[in-house]
Amino acid sequence: VAQRRALGAWDTPRHLAEELVGLTRERGRGLDPSCGSGALLLAMHQAGVRELVGVEIDPVVAAVARVAVPSAELRVADAFAGLPEADLILSNPPFVASEAQDKVQRAALRRRMPWLQGRFDLAVPFLACLEAPELALVCPVAVLRQNYAAELRARWLTRYRVAHLQTEQPFPGAGVRVALTVLREGPDQESSARLRLPGCVLDPRVGAAEVALMERMRADCGVLGDHCEVDTGVVAHGPLGGKERLLHATPGPGRVPYVDAQDLLSGRRRWLQYEPTQMHRAKRPALFLGPKLLVQRLGTRRATVDRSGLYAGHTLTVVRPLPGCPYTLEQLKELIESPLSLGLLRIERGLRLDLYPRDLRRLAIPHRWPEQPLERAFGLSPRDSARLRSLSEP
Repeated sequence: VAQRRALGAWDTPRHLAEELVGLTRERGRGLDPSCGSGALLLAMHQAGVRELVGVEIDPVVAAVARVAVPSAELRVADAFAGLPEADLILSNPPFVASEAQDKVQRAALRRRMPWLQGRFDLAVPFLACLEAPELALVCPVAVLRQNYAAELRARWLTRYRVAHLQTEQPFPGAGVRVALTVLREGPDQESSARLRLPGCVLDPRVGAAEVALMERMRADCGVLGDHCEVDTGVVAHGPLGGKERLLHATPGPGRVPYVDAQDLLSGRRRWLQYEPTQMHRAKRPALFLGPKLLVQRLGTRRATVDRSGLYAGHTLTVVRPLPGCPYTLEQLKELIESPLSLGLLRIERGLRLDLYPRDLRRLAIPHRWPEQPLERAFGLSPRDSARLRSLSEP
């Protein structure tokens, strides 16, 4: 196990199952609610779990599990229809993106769980059905961070303490990144602190100390959204196809200067045929024509000052000062790019790939800045600053 951790990945689902069951404490009745061919059931059996139950919706796959773990009770059933009681649930939930989900099932799940929102992965409602004194999960990292699973995380933190939360790893043979997560009944101080985070984000680097730091920083601050309009750029694809048909290498009638994040990185300039009726979300021209910042939503979070009227693609977030904004574009650029600001966002929002406009609107602006340097305006000690800088790193 130590060697596999050092390598930074699990080489097979079986190795992942062995490590997951090794993190658990409960050895009563064990349940795998989507047991597949029985990898987690076998891991529980080898670890000495006395009674095993597996639920699998596919009868052919369940037959394989019966051969692999003959001592287990196998039930061919849909986990969403109800699950037997257990002391320990080990689960590698189904990872199914919103685009690939059955529409009828998705609508039924929304009716059953009205709190489901946005483009949720099927793992979210599946995990919401699991109840036991101890849960050990192969958890997709999106479930630990994204807004669509905020209610699920709040329910977990109200009932459980996080006994183990491992840094994310690639799942063998798939494009999903996961974190081994163990929840035990009986919330603790860390659970109460994480409940105070926006979205109740679960990040192994963030606990009660970081939540307290967040609250101290927020105590004497405004937010960027008080002084600026913050929105995504143009979403130029539409009913007639992708945006490439609207993009040109040269200017012309009806074309506006255009950049996306890659254009800013490469120094390329293109021109967009601005046809709002042919775009998914065209945005209004006033968002782009005045002085503004263009912020990369992915990766570096670099901000670019623009006073030339560039239209931006949706891979950029536009920050346009409102009338009366007391800050210059250069000051706002310094604030957005500061590792102190990004560290605070990491505490509140987790290590997400995409920095959404709603996240940027909540960017803290100390009332004593820029008269005082940002570190002093936030009231940070050298130790606080070092912690925020470390959190700002990927």
